[in-house]
Amino acid sequence: MSRLPRLIYLAAAALGALSLAGCHSAFNGAKDVWSEQSAHPITVATHIVSGEIHVAKGATDLSDDERGQIADLAADYHARGLGKLSIAAPQSADGDKSAMHIAAQMTDVAFNEGVDASAVEFSLYKPNRPDAPILVSFSVYEATPSACGDWSKNYAFAPLNHPTPNHGCATQNNLAAMVENPHDLVAARDQQPPDENRRAFVLDQYRKGQVTSSQKDDQAQGAVSEVNK
Repeated sequence: MSRLPRLIYLAAAALGALSLAGCHSAFNGAKDVWSEQSAHPITVATHIVSGEIHVAKGATDLSDDERGQIADLAADYHARGLGKLSIAAPQSADGDKSAMHIAAQMTDVAFNEGVDASAVEFSLYKPNRPDAPILVSFSVYEATPSACGDWSKNYAFAPLNHPTPNHGCATQNNLAAMVENPHDLVAARDQQPPDENRRAFVLDQYRKGQVTSSQKDDQAQGAVSEVNK
């Protein structure tokens, strides 16, 4: 091999080695992958939600306002509650029949909000005052984001184009505030069972050689904008 082709060969090999080294450098993220999840983690932990229902002494039925309070708590529990929906009524010197009756009504209200009756846990407690309320409580997951506001780096000087300490923090805080069930940040929800009736209908249509898709709704219309035409 002559000198010139050999020099060209060596130069090409050197360029190839440099390009491979560049692919594995920390600059382009191959070794140092940045993400807002790792830079600004969201902590998910359990939190107790509680409410007090003040029932008039000697009352045997819930008022409309009290039913509304129970309904709100039960709906919240149905949406994101963990474990049991706890109802604790104060013991009465005159007997606990009225408290048991009130608790049964509260269970019915919770059932109407989608709460299974087996999920309601009833108990009695010793009150420390005559007007002690009925206590309703349950556990939920709560998302707590990391604090923002780290402006220690000079944003006007970033020769390596690395993310700044505060980058992505606002996004993580917004996510923690908006997520319906913070446990979704920890693990995916269980898959819901399929619609057996719909599956049987589609299969029957398929066997008959008929259309299996849903009918088009009258409101499902679309048109291309003609502004630029």
